[in-house]
Amino acid sequence: MTSAPLSLCFVHGLACGPEDWDGLRAELGDVWSIQAIDLGFFDPDQTAPLPTMDSMIAQVELAVARRSVIIGHSLGCRIAMGVAAHKPDSVAGIVLLDGGRLSDLDPDSFLAPLDHDPEGFIDLFFGQMMGPKMPPATGDVLLKRAKAMPPKRVASAFGSMIRWDRDRSSAALVTCTAMPTLVLQTTTRNPEGRRVVLEAEESSMYADFIAAGIPEAEIAVPGGLGHFPMYEDLAATAAPIRAFLDRLQAS
Repeated sequence: MTSAPLSLCFVHGLACGPEDWDGLRAELGDVWSIQAIDLGFFDPDQTAPLPTMDSMIAQVELAVARRSVIIGHSLGCRIAMGVAAHKPDSVAGIVLLDGGRLSDLDPDSFLAPLDHDPEGFIDLFFGQMMGPKMPPATGDVLLKRAKAMPPKRVASAFGSMIRWDRDRSSAALVTCTAMPTLVLQTTTRNPEGRRVVLEAEESSMYADFIAAGIPEAEIAVPGGLGHFPMYEDLAATAAPIRAFLDRLQAS
C-alpha cells in the first residue's frame, strides 16, 4: 500500500521571509506539495498585530494538513516543534534547520539596544550568522532585509521567542518525543554567547537538547556553514533533507 504523499510546510526565521526557501524548494523538486509560510515580519503600515510565538504557531497550524512535514529555520524550528506538539496527528515529521535555544537570556536586557540603536543590534546579531561560504552580495541582501523589520516587531517576536525557549521548549520537546525528526545543525553558541560555525559532526548544545528528548532524532552536521546553509551550500543542505523525506514517504 502506497503512503499518502507528504505535504511540506516551510517556516522561515526571524526577520526573514519565505524567499529563503526558493533554492531548497527547487532542489527538492516537485515530488511533494510545498508551501512556504510568510510570517509577515515586514508589515509596511505596522498595523498588523505584533508577532508572538502563540500567533505564529497558530498561523502555521492552520496551514498544516495530514502528513505534513514542517521544515523550520531558526525561529521556525520553535514553531515547528510547537505545531507538532499541538497537532501530532497531522504532522508526519519535522526538520529543524540550525535551531537554537536562548533560555539563558533575559529578554528585556538583551533587547534593550533596540530602543536606541536598532541597526547596530541587527548588525551585531545578523553579522554572526554569515558563514565562510556566504556570497557577500547575498549576505548584504539578508542584512538589509533584516534592518527593514520594524524594531517593535523585532522586539515582540524576539522577546516571545526567548520566553518560549525558557518556559515552554522543554514541554514541547517531551510532547514530540516520538516525532520523526531531522536536526540539520550548522552553528552553535560559544561560552561567550557568540554564534560560531560547527565543524563536520561536531556536537552542539541544541542538537544535544533535541536528542535528549527525541532519542530517535537524526542529527546531521555538514560542517563549515553558517546560519543560512541554504544560501551557502544548497546541495549539502538539501541532501539530508531529501533522504529524510524519502524515508518518511516510504513509511
